[in-house]
Amino acid sequence: VLAITVLIIAITGLQEVSERRRELGILVAMGARYSYIAGLYLAKMLALSLVAASTGFIIGSKLAVSLTGPLLAVNTRPVTIVWGHLPGVAALACGVALVSMLVPMIQLVRLDPNRTIAEE
Repeated sequence: VLAITVLIIAITGLQEVSERRRELGILVAMGARYSYIAGLYLAKMLALSLVAASTGFIIGSKLAVSLTGPLLAVNTRPVTIVWGHLPGVAALACGVALVSMLVPMIQLVRLDPNRTIAEE
C-alpha cells in the first residue's frame, strides 16, 4: 500500500510539473531560483499531506470508535481515539510526500526555461 501511495503521489507531482511548465519557465526566466520553486512545491505537498493525514486520522478513528464499540463484549476496555498516534501519522504522511516528490523535483530542476517559453 505504501509503494502504491508513493507511486500515485509521484505521478500526480509529475503531472503538475508538466502542466505548469510554462509558468515555471517564466519564473525561472524572471530570475527565480530552482530552490525557491522546489520549496514552493514541497511546502504545498507538506501542507496537503498534513491536512490529509489529520483528516484521515480523525475520520478513521471516529469510525473505528463508533463501529467497533457496539460489537465488543461487555468486559472490554472502552474504544477511544488515541490522540498520541496523530504526530506519528502526520510524520509518516510527510515522509511519504517528501519521498514521492523526489522524481517531480528532479524533473523540475532539469527544466530549461528557454525551451519551455519557445514551445508556445
